[in-house]
Amino acid sequence: MDSVIIIGLVGLFIATIFATVYFLPTMLTSWRASALGLNLTYGQARIITKDFCNKKEFFLTVKDIWELADIPVDKLTSHYNAKGDLRNLRDGIIEMKQQSRDIDFSTLSTFDLAGRNLREEVKKAEMKNWVFDLTTE
Repeated sequence: MDSVIIIGLVGLFIATIFATVYFLPTMLTSWRASALGLNLTYGQARIITKDFCNKKEFFLTVKDIWELADIPVDKLTSHYNAKGDLRNLRDGIIEMKQQSRDIDFSTLSTFDLAGRNLREEVKKAEMKNWVFDLTTE
């Protein structure tokens, strides 16, 4: 009888450690995002946690982007980790919306990672019949 209790307590201990290590960080990410007005699914919160994108600036910019376009969170976290910022991307999406154009995340992301100002690039593309040019100037 004592061995059953000991096995049960060891199992409970292991389950508690697993839950703390695996679920708690994701739940904290979800709670922090909801406090900033961004509702995440568990899967989205898990991606953000795994990619270490838990900064307030990230959550607020993602909230702005998601109001304009449906871009998957994994693409946003990858872009954020590569660039360290999503504000230029957000500005490019805003400019595309103002021009009533479809948002092509890969093009905007490429130009942002190349160090271009997306507002200016969208305006240039509008003048050239929506042809984006990444050649050096």
